Order: sequence, then C-alpha cells, then structure tokens
Amino acid sequence: MTHEDFTQALTRTYLQNPCQVLPRPLWQMLTELDGCETAIASDQQGVNRLEAWTADSLMLYWRRDNRQPSLLISRRLGYQQTAMIHQDFLDAPTVAGFQHFQSQYRLMHRQQVVDAPELPAGFRFAGVVNSTDEAQAMMAHIEQEKLSGMGDVQAWLDSPAFAADLWLWVVDEATDQPAGIAIAELDPQLREAAVRWVQVFPDYQGRGLGRALVQELLHRIGGRALFTTVTGIVEDRDNPGAFFRCCGFSGDDVWWYLSRA
Repeated sequence: MTHEDFTQALTRTYLQNPCQVLPRPLWQMLTELDGCETAIASDQQGVNRLEAWTADSLMLYWRRDNRQPSLLISRRLGYQQTAMIHQDFLDAPTVAGFQHFQSQYRLMHRQQVVDAPELPAGFRFAGVVNSTDEAQAMMAHIEQEKLSGMGDVQAWLDSPAFAADLWLWVVDEATDQPAGIAIAELDPQLREAAVRWVQVFPDYQGRGLGRALVQELLHRIGGRALFTTVTGIVEDRDNPGAFFRCCGFSGDDVWWYLSRA
C-alpha cells in the first residue's frame, strides 16, 4: 500500500462522514499524517478500517462497522504517549495509563444556500487581512488565552485553505472600530470549509452579532463547499458548541485527546 492509496481511501471515507472519521479538516490532517505508518482494511462494501500512527502517537483510528472499543485498539495504544480517539472507542481499558484527557466536539453545517444576514443598524462587515501587519493588529482584539500567539494566526495565513474573503470584521459605524471578528478556511478542491474563529467583543455581546458573523461566513462560502465544520473544546466556559448549533450546525461526534504525561 502506498501513501497515495491511503490518502485516496481516507478521502473517500472522510467525505461520507467527516466528523466521525477525523477530528479536524482533511487538509490539516493530511499534513499531520505525512510520514505516519498506515493500515487499511476493506471488504466488498469498501473501506472498513483506517489507521495511522507514529512511534509515540495514535493519529487515526476508524472502523466502519465495529464502533466499540476492542482488543485491537488496546494493543495499538500500548506504546503510544498520545492519542486522538473518537468517543465510540473510549472505555476504561482504552484509557488505562493515560493521565490527561481533553474532549472536543466536531459539528457540521450541510452547505446549502445561506442568505446574507441582516445586521443591526449601525454595523457593517469589513475585510480583515491584506497584510501581516493587519493580522498582528487583529491579535490585539482576540482572546489571548485561547491562542498560543501570533504563530497561530500566521499558521492560518499560511494554510493551503486560506481564503482572504473569509476573514471579516463586524464594525461599529459610529466609532469605526471592530465589534467582532470571524475567520473560516476553505479547501476548494475537496469543497470543505471550516470555521476557525468567531468572537464578539464584550461591549457588543447580546446583539446577535456572533450569529450574523457565522451566517455571513456561510453566505460567502456558498456553493464553494459541500459542508462546513467547526471544532471546539467541550468544556469551554462560553459553551460555543451550543452557539454553533443555534447557527445551524449539528452532530454528536466528540473526540478525545489522551496523553500519558
């Protein structure tokens, strides 16, 4: 089996059920899986098992039919220091020996025509990124505790899925200052989009601007994507999962990051 064979099998499988197969967008995971050991199992119905791992980490474990914890995954986890596991495979034997756990939801919006939102009077949308300087200025407005620094923003700018029109402010016209920000990425070949960031600044919360930002992103994405996903921490104090459900995202897939140290 070649790396190309694995990539093609993963892509076909992923498109059938994105949030169950991978914890993050495919374009991001393909970069992370480069250089991993991989395994595929198939039957007459197609691919039924996908795995990818390194000496230290279990990067991917998916099964089509047997969605229960098994001896196979327990053996695979025997020497790994970290793992990303779908909730279906989580049980006491699976997590034995791991010390740290973090759960992440992954939701999906089935991309259809989304009308442009109606902003409250006195607000307008504006583009964000024309230069790195503008991205650095944007950092002054973002919740610092949720980013590791400018490197995160630079990684988004350098992403193969970067789309300048999917970085936008909502601006207070009275002050000409930003009231909130939203960022999404788009893979035009796979036709997958992902919401990266949505934030309304404290003085402007409670006015429907967050939902308007998400609707504007979905409107701009339009027919360029078959679906849009969003990932976040389940126990985030702001409960963003509930917010995105109100914006039309759905799903019950939860992924767990496990670490021994």
